[in-house]
Amino acid sequence: SIPTCDGKSKADCIADPKCTHNCTSDVCRDSRCLYTTSATCSVDSSCEWVNGACSEKPCTYTTQQPCDAAGCENCKWNTNNQQCDEDKCKVHDNPTDCNQDPLCVWDGMTPCVTDYCPSYGNDIVGCDHDPRCHWNTTTMPASCQPTVCTIAHNTKYPPS
Repeated sequence: SIPTCDGKSKADCIADPKCTHNCTSDVCRDSRCLYTTSATCSVDSSCEWVNGACSEKPCTYTTQQPCDAAGCENCKWNTNNQQCDEDKCKVHDNPTDCNQDPLCVWDGMTPCVTDYCPSYGNDIVGCDHDPRCHWNTTTMPASCQPTVCTIAHNTKYPPS
């Protein structure tokens, strides 16, 4: 087939659902995800259905180096499951927007980052096995919360 996306500007490329913009190389190319229904799109592991259209999933890298290099795609290497994940929180550029997103946290040290703990939902075992999180029974309802380190006492709350 004749390429339809080669040479398009970044804005035109992003606006065209048939095209994919590679932010690392700043090149526009034909999308591999041209499915017209959610059902057919979701069968392809490299595609996802977003806002009524099928598009290529970001951050499908299988090793850490290219994942970390794809910062413009908001990718980050997840050391827990050895996968490249999209950090959907990086789009928030201020504390208010960040903290209003239930999956994100603005910790003052870094820009808006994913707060992994709520993603465990009611999985108490999974929550407690993640060193960043703990199952907090003092909240109603009980929930998975970030572990807070207290460097002054070299301990973490709650104690393990």
